[in-house]
Amino acid sequence: MFVTVLMGYVSRENWSTLQKAFAEAVRHPPKDLLHSVLVQSVDDPMQWQIISFWTSYEAYKEAEAKKETDNCVQLFCAAGSTPTRRGYRVSERFSRI
Repeated sequence: MFVTVLMGYVSRENWSTLQKAFAEAVRHPPKDLLHSVLVQSVDDPMQWQIISFWTSYEAYKEAEAKKETDNCVQLFCAAGSTPTRRGYRVSERFSRI
């Protein structure tokens, strides 16, 4: 599994723009995207992140090559932010069902 974290700072007047755009974008996710969440920092409310879980690093790279990962970047740009992305390989995990 592979996780990406896209982070940007969004001004208060653009929060609903980002939220609505994310809700629309996840209606048609890339095939190997397992889970994605839009989160807002409690400590710094201007900081938002889209955390996405992919089946594998290779699947993420394939989606990136097809420009399928650009959609989330555009969500931040439309909300007046220039985001940064970090990728993480999952080493261990826990899920409560």
